[in-house]
Amino acid sequence: MIVAKNATLGDNWFFSNNPQSRFFKNNAKLPLWQIVRASSAAPTYFPPETIAVTDETGKKQRYEFIDGGVSSYNNPALQVFLEATVPEYGNGWPMGADQLVLISLGTGFSPVTIPSGKAASYWQLQWAKYLIKELMNEANLQQNVLMHLIGKRPEGVQSATQELVASGAASGVPGGTMLDRVSGGLGAQKLVTHQRITVGLTHQ
Repeated sequence: MIVAKNATLGDNWFFSNNPQSRFFKNNAKLPLWQIVRASSAAPTYFPPETIAVTDETGKKQRYEFIDGGVSSYNNPALQVFLEATVPEYGNGWPMGADQLVLISLGTGFSPVTIPSGKAASYWQLQWAKYLIKELMNEANLQQNVLMHLIGKRPEGVQSATQELVASGAASGVPGGTMLDRVSGGLGAQKLVTHQRITVGLTHQ
């Protein structure tokens, strides 16, 4: 599954290679390079990628796509879990920590900070850059929290939240260590074995 944001329609698209998924027949002939290019078209770094997609009536529609990370799916771990297990997505794999293993590979984490006294003089472009990065960080954190609640960490593997707090990268994240004291989560039964792997991109 590859996530991209359809800027033309203003919604998120999940390009899946599951033949049972609803839009597989519409997307199956799209070149993989073009979907990857669309998914990585980070605004201000790369221009949008225009893709012609055949709709359900057989007509080609042209859409502009940007980076799927500019959404609540910056970390798509929960959506991948849902795509695999919810029958309506076409897979319907059984849930359970002894049935599924999901490894989530992060690209690094760093807190978004503004030196004291500087925020009052920020102008629109500076706020736009700050908000985009901060919202993406928060979306990533929320996905990690949700996966932590429904998932079980593999035995003997260090918690990513403990590692981030120890490195100083998550020093501004309230409750980072609290997550590791949650034993029951949303219930005693865990739905997936889940491990998040990332690194703190800080001086520490």
